[in-house]
Amino acid sequence: YTNSLYVVTFNMQWLSAQAEEETVQRCFRFLRFWLSSISLHTRVPAGEHGGAPIILVGTHKDAVPTPLEHEGMSERLYSEFGDHPAWSRVEPLKQGTVSSGTGLLWFHPVDNRQGVKDAVVKEIMGAVERLVEAE
Repeated sequence: YTNSLYVVTFNMQWLSAQAEEETVQRCFRFLRFWLSSISLHTRVPAGEHGGAPIILVGTHKDAVPTPLEHEGMSERLYSEFGDHPAWSRVEPLKQGTVSSGTGLLWFHPVDNRQGVKDAVVKEIMGAVERLVEAE
């Protein structure tokens, strides 16, 4: 029912361990707004699977570079939004860099200064292509 894909970006500094709680809550409100809007405008009839895929992209990896912090952010995102109606359509980064090596992250951390030189940007491009072809 929808031939769309959504990429929602946020500044990872807003969810970093150093961020003030007010900043974290503002980020959550921002993300909740977009997840709710996407959910509202891409609903599928009851009992049917589908809906527009969503890719969450965290920018400013240069300022928040550690895999441990990325894991913490991923856990906070899941804790905050795991029961949101749109969450089932969020495309995780299945081969993300985590503190123990490789693991799942609920967002794609990118250093936007690097552009396509950032391996995660390449992963996003591949995911977009794969998801569009599946539509």
